[in-house]
Amino acid sequence: MDSASLPHRIEMISSFVAIDEVTKKFVDVERFNALCKACRNFNAKWSCPPFDFEPLEYWAQYRQLEVTCAIVAFPPFDADKRPVAEIDAMKWAALAEAKRDLEDRLLEREREKPGSKALFPGSCSRCATPCKRALGRQCASPETLRFSIESLGGDVGLMQRELFGLDLVWANAGEIPLRYQLVGGLLS
Repeated sequence: MDSASLPHRIEMISSFVAIDEVTKKFVDVERFNALCKACRNFNAKWSCPPFDFEPLEYWAQYRQLEVTCAIVAFPPFDADKRPVAEIDAMKWAALAEAKRDLEDRLLEREREKPGSKALFPGSCSRCATPCKRALGRQCASPETLRFSIESLGGDVGLMQRELFGLDLVWANAGEIPLRYQLVGGLLS
């Protein structure tokens, strides 16, 4: 195994939910905006709050959400034989690959379905440079800017549990869990 890679498999699963159900069952803008405020990306990335629009009005423009979960599965791995920093770098590289794969899949679905809009997992990472918002400038790539379910007040932990029977998985530094999940979607 290359020191920069960690064996993993990426599986994508999807479920369709009516927007009325999404906003009633899975969206709590006030709660998630408060959580976003604690994040370093708050008011620093264009994909993150605060917004110049109301998230509930954004959701209301659409009829359904296709929720897609990318499951990043890791085989048993003896993490004790490597430095914590190396393990974490390999873990984050695998997650970055899965995030990009899910984003690309969602953009492809968006192209196939006129009028739809992809929601990416987590904050935007499409630009190679730091986000221009932190510099007080407009988005450098508005054509690829997408919000996340969380940034619009959505509870992806609850969505994963209710729609796919999966709980959020966390791991400490230097630990490799059996799996991680990334959640995005397609509004249509």
